[in-house]
Amino acid sequence: LSNTARAFTMTVDPCGLREGCHYAEVCAYDSFDPSRGPVFRVPVTVISPRRLEGSLVKVEDNLRFQPGEIHRQFVVVPPSATWAEVSLHSLSTRTHRYILHAIYLQPGESYGKNEFYKFISLSPDAQRSTYGFQVQGG
Repeated sequence: LSNTARAFTMTVDPCGLREGCHYAEVCAYDSFDPSRGPVFRVPVTVISPRRLEGSLVKVEDNLRFQPGEIHRQFVVVPPSATWAEVSLHSLSTRTHRYILHAIYLQPGESYGKNEFYKFISLSPDAQRSTYGFQVQGG
């Protein structure tokens, strides 16, 4: 590579990927000396979201968190949905603080416009806490 900018086109077809997060790298090698390893790498991350079926959808997960751990779920908002609710309760014997951060993406809009962000304290003796936020199906 010389000291000028170069461009190339790369297309990723995610159709065959299962639900979840996927990572790969496209590596470029010097054709005269490939043993030197990659000259550069292009990271590629594809997120294949969970698709929900039906008009009233309920997803249940039992999650166990370590301090500082982040858990992300990616879900396609069903076409007729206008509202989402997240219900939480603690199985711990101590009170813990969490952040519930939900975003849904709309083409041409800033993600901050469609964002729900809440600090939550879950105590062992409390009832289930439910948080609702507006969504737009698509």
